[in-house]
Amino acid sequence: MTSSPRAKNSSPRSLQQIISPIPVPSAVIHAASREPFLAPGALGLAVGDGLAASASFAETTPLPTDLDGVNVRAWQGGVVVTCPLVYVGPNQVNFVLPQSTPLGPVTLKVTRGGRVLLAREVTVR
Repeated sequence: MTSSPRAKNSSPRSLQQIISPIPVPSAVIHAASREPFLAPGALGLAVGDGLAASASFAETTPLPTDLDGVNVRAWQGGVVVTCPLVYVGPNQVNFVLPQSTPLGPVTLKVTRGGRVLLAREVTVR
């Protein structure tokens, strides 16, 4: 029985080296319908990698606009609306789109510590 020769200084790779984490696709959707649009007053869902350092739930009302350094803002032209947050986690942020959000296309940005981690255009209708 013969075995295949091994290259000098090579060793078997560990399972961790072979399997890399599957990236979470980034998106902003309506939390209830999972549609790619939002409505003023609706619960929105932003998904992506590394959005928060750990999971954190809002524990006060009114809902906070900053939760563990994470913020969500909707931008349209010169109008910027800050969204109240319900939950932030490493791969998900749940937020409420304020009633004052302009209709039409807006850019939704998720930031942490001042750094934009996710920016997506979404239609508000």
